Amino acid sequence: MRKQAPKQRGRKIAKRSRKRSGGALKRRRSAAPSLAPQCFEALRSACAAATRRALHAGSAFAALALAIGASQAWAQAPSADRGSNADAAVMDRTPAGYAAKGVPLGAFRVFPAFTAEVSTIDNVFATDGNEQSDIVYTARPSVEVRSNWSRHSLTFNADLARSFHVDFPKDDITAAQLGVNGALDVRYGTRIGGAAQWRTGAEGRGSPNSPATAIKPIEFEGARVSAFATQTFNRVRVSLQASRDELDFEDGLSSTGVVIDQDDRDRTETAGSARVEVGVTPAIAVLAEVRLGQRDYDMRPANPALVRDSNGRAYLVGVNFDVTRLIRGQVAAGYFSQDYDAQSADSEGLAIDTSFEWFPTRLTTVTVNANRRSDDSGVPGAASILLTSAGVRADHELRRNIVISAGVNSDRREFRGVDREDEVWSGQLSARWQLNPRVALSGGYTHERQDSSGTARDRDFTVNRAFAALTLRL
Repeated sequence: MRKQAPKQRGRKIAKRSRKRSGGALKRRRSAAPSLAPQCFEALRSACAAATRRALHAGSAFAALALAIGASQAWAQAPSADRGSNADAAVMDRTPAGYAAKGVPLGAFRVFPAFTAEVSTIDNVFATDGNEQSDIVYTARPSVEVRSNWSRHSLTFNADLARSFHVDFPKDDITAAQLGVNGALDVRYGTRIGGAAQWRTGAEGRGSPNSPATAIKPIEFEGARVSAFATQTFNRVRVSLQASRDELDFEDGLSSTGVVIDQDDRDRTETAGSARVEVGVTPAIAVLAEVRLGQRDYDMRPANPALVRDSNGRAYLVGVNFDVTRLIRGQVAAGYFSQDYDAQSADSEGLAIDTSFEWFPTRLTTVTVNANRRSDDSGVPGAASILLTSAGVRADHELRRNIVISAGVNSDRREFRGVDREDEVWSGQLSARWQLNPRVALSGGYTHERQDSSGTARDRDFTVNRAFAALTLRL
């Protein structure tokens, strides 16, 4: 075969190159018109999916919060996707690489844990003078079983806490809790669920209802069932909740061997609420809520003036908000009344239910809360307590696995039926260090002070407590 001249070969190679380049250019030009709609459609679908997830997460968040008695607003739906650590409150974040792994169990995952704690208390009996100090060791095993379903949820949990006093073993306490809660996504915008809980424990020595003469803390047993439903209609969300609690208190014993009867405190509490929230802007919603409740005591005293059965109601209006991811929460106020069969114990006035979180930086969360309501009293002759409480707490991330916290709280208790008023102040300092997914260290200090006044005044006391704890989990 005769060889081609170099010049001819060069012209043919250039020609083939131009053909390939032209073909590729034609393919790119032909692909461009079809690729642009595909990209636009993919972007539109992604935005729509993100919007659906945000709204769905907002509904789920409101339902879960309602189930535990602290529902959030529809206007917080844009921020309800705060499941990411960047947007969650400091104490709600799980640092990357530090989350508990758990143990798989079919469609569930099991999370066992154990906490060992040692604490020192300078006033074990919360007395005014002649304070007694002690060292307390506490063991807390617990387990939580969570479903890993994509839509619905079901959780089982069990906790046990046993304390051991070195010098005063009569104050040893065993507390336990069993619970289950779940939620069902009926359809988009509709969510229902419920919870059941059994618990046993003991009142603290500083409790306003605890008899000061009892030689050991008053023990109690309780059971609770609750149900909730939420429905979202465009900018309107309706939330319903109902609950029933049963409480049974054990009798106490004085140092002289006299039985301190607590049967008159055993009761059943039934409550329900209806809440409507209307989104004004993506960041603000107005709300209106009605709460109803009934308290029925197992024993009915022969003296009508000592009957504690009552019916209560509260009407609240307010707003909740999530402004530029800097501050979020709820501010609500209204009117409450608690009508007792013994009319001298009736209580009514301004109702307050406010709580919000402020994020001055991404590493700091400041939580503020205020509440005013009527509560039952275990003090003889006093059927109810008008309770006004407020508090502020700051949590800060020193490092992603080290958090320090500080807070202060104030309670004012006005007793109906007796001349008594208590002012209680408390402060807390604490730190948490997550060493790895399985081990965490924590420690802290608390200070509590009570000042009581009136002809039926209680004791004044201060209690200081310091603790250190080790937590192990899988």
